[in-house]
Amino acid sequence: PQQHDRAAVRRQQRQDSRSLRCEFIDAEKTTYGVRRLCRVLQVSKTTFYAWAARAGGPTIHEVARHVEVARQRE
Repeated sequence: PQQHDRAAVRRQQRQDSRSLRCEFIDAEKTTYGVRRLCRVLQVSKTTFYAWAARAGGPTIHEVARHVEVARQRE
């Protein structure tokens, strides 16, 4: 149980670190470019763009839910 808790804490710390790096990339992408920042900060471009899609707007599931609600109202 205690090792499981430590592992969960480590996973959360890695996730937090990744989010901070993605936020930095987002803030500096016009200056240095996404590819360069991802390489230097060791974040895959796929990870960054997935983070940006989640942070910048609704997820694909939220969009689908809104479309379904709109269709039901018609």
